[in-house]
Amino acid sequence: MESPPVIVNLWAAPRSCSTSMMYSWAQREDTLVIDEPLYAQWLVRHPEIERPYKKQLFQSMETDGAKVVDKIMSMSNGKQIIFLKHVGKQLEGLENSKLVTDRRCFHIFLIRNRVEKSLDSFDSGAPVTLEESCYPALVQLYSKLDNPLVLVSEDVLESPARMLKAMTSHVGVAFDERMLAWTAGPKDYEGCWADLWYRNSRRSTGFSKSVGSHKMAKAVSKNIVDLLEDVHPFWSLLKARAVRARDVLEASSPVDQEAAVRGGTHAFKQDDRNASILIGVRNGVTLDFSLVPRRLAKVSVLDAGFVLGDGVWEGIRLHKSKLLFWDEHVARLYQGAKALAMSIDLTKDELKTMVEETCVANGMESGVHIRLIVSRGEKLTPYQAPKATLGMPTIVIIPERKAVTEDVKTNGIKLITSFVRRARPDTQDPMINSLSKHQCIAACIQAEQARVNEALMLDPQGFVATCNSTNFFMVCGGQLIAPTTEYQLHGITRQNMLDLAERCGIQTKERNFSVTEVYSASECFVTGTFAGAIPVVEVDGREIGGGKRGEVTKRLQDEYSKLCDVHAGGQGGGVVEK
Repeated sequence: MESPPVIVNLWAAPRSCSTSMMYSWAQREDTLVIDEPLYAQWLVRHPEIERPYKKQLFQSMETDGAKVVDKIMSMSNGKQIIFLKHVGKQLEGLENSKLVTDRRCFHIFLIRNRVEKSLDSFDSGAPVTLEESCYPALVQLYSKLDNPLVLVSEDVLESPARMLKAMTSHVGVAFDERMLAWTAGPKDYEGCWADLWYRNSRRSTGFSKSVGSHKMAKAVSKNIVDLLEDVHPFWSLLKARAVRARDVLEASSPVDQEAAVRGGTHAFKQDDRNASILIGVRNGVTLDFSLVPRRLAKVSVLDAGFVLGDGVWEGIRLHKSKLLFWDEHVARLYQGAKALAMSIDLTKDELKTMVEETCVANGMESGVHIRLIVSRGEKLTPYQAPKATLGMPTIVIIPERKAVTEDVKTNGIKLITSFVRRARPDTQDPMINSLSKHQCIAACIQAEQARVNEALMLDPQGFVATCNSTNFFMVCGGQLIAPTTEYQLHGITRQNMLDLAERCGIQTKERNFSVTEVYSASECFVTGTFAGAIPVVEVDGREIGGGKRGEVTKRLQDEYSKLCDVHAGGQGGGVVEK
């Protein structure tokens, strides 16, 4: 007895190359394609909707949806696959039918990246309504299914073989090269509406971006703009879950995500749990604070942090359920905001509660690095004046399970001296931990191009100031020497290291010095919230300390680790609930 055929349901949004997809599957010898079998049963439910082919449709198709489903489920015509092309809204009334629940059925959603083009046929043959967009119906169906596949039509047109292979893999059948091409003209399996809707598709002989709504730009009507506001939340949910062409490529050729930071001051072991973290977002207009899955977290494209780099930030570690050195970090944050005439409308305790809630919601206790970002907020228009800001600051809290690798703490990093100089306080005050990081990024780029880990930056007089993302120290004659603070961020870890050195009986000095002294130093290291202390074993090609971590560096690393444990043991900044 032959096995019943597999049923492939393609649930499509309008103008999403679903007709080309039907043509493609029709090229398989093992597949029967059916064009929108639920169309008549949907249209009969809506007598208020007119279509020029309505009478012909009712004469040629069954209008009882239950009968249509029963017929499909009982088909046995020697084919191994039945491919059903649907428009998403047409499932109405059949959401719990076997077409949805039967284990033989596979479900693939096809949406647009350019969602406004998904609606551009409206006004010319269909009314401008949320229902006609199909996105609410697609989301409702998606929520009922286990493991559906969502594809984006632009990806299918750009990389048809790759995306068809994703489809056939999902269904559990082999890819057939014949799916990539077909003959132009009408097809005997098309519905009676094809003369109206398939004119462009009929001219095609394969997947092509030059077909129909995927080609040139066109004006978007006011009706469509208004509809987009309603459609967008539904479309966004599906798009966030789509398998994109780049995802398929990376699955076959995985990208080494850790390579970007390997060996540097931010070297860490990737934790897969970070892909699904909840990010805290406080909307400055509505003042709502929400926890949003990483893939869905966003701020407005008109946010001052995005359009102008207008804001401040802090990096904070969570250790043994405590926010390390919270008081120092939050004081620096508020100091920078005040210098920028940016009012943070929360008390420090209220802001701390948001950070704590974000960590608790993610089940985080240790080995966590938090990026706390406060921008001036959403702008009325992309203009720098603070008065063009709507509401209060935007606040984003990004916690990641991330700890510096032991290898870099032992083996150290290499530096070059950057040609990018630190700015004077009257140009861009380095005391402000601002979102505007162009100087540091330019130095970082130079270091990357030189294939080293970090850049040593000089002040306007040519003295050593800092590194592009860390503070710098050297050890000479047993004395710990740090650059003065005029041209660098007043690092919290930096100050902790100076205090620890004093307690350990190590003489400290803050003064100006040139790179010439650095080359002859017995030890060098850098500090930062994430890294703690990292040894420097080479500067501008000159070996430091025999290319090994020095004794002072090792001792301060150990003492700093103890300090973090002591701080987590009850001194300030603790997460109350777990």
